[in-house]
Amino acid sequence: MLQLRYRKTCSFPANDRSQLRSRIVHFGFGAFHRAHQALLTDRVLNASGGDWGICEISLFSGDRLMSQLRQQDHLFTVLEKGAQGNKAIVVGAVHECLKR
Repeated sequence: MLQLRYRKTCSFPANDRSQLRSRIVHFGFGAFHRAHQALLTDRVLNASGGDWGICEISLFSGDRLMSQLRQQDHLFTVLEKGAQGNKAIVVGAVHECLKR
């Protein structure tokens, strides 16, 4: 059984992820999208709720990142670095991923 090890500076999705629907479609799953668009969507969901999940679409049949995303229940971590220290954020806005 896999276990998640984290420090007190790690935050997790506060919304009910089972309620998410694919209302936002994004082609590709690059670092910019993960660190900005998906993170901001996650923050809005955590603050106000809603069911606006993200569907990631890959046009490449051998996209390893999409396979890894599925294995992690569509969760990934963004590390914010700041003057007061680092904070790990588990992003839960991605609802599903599709690949060719």
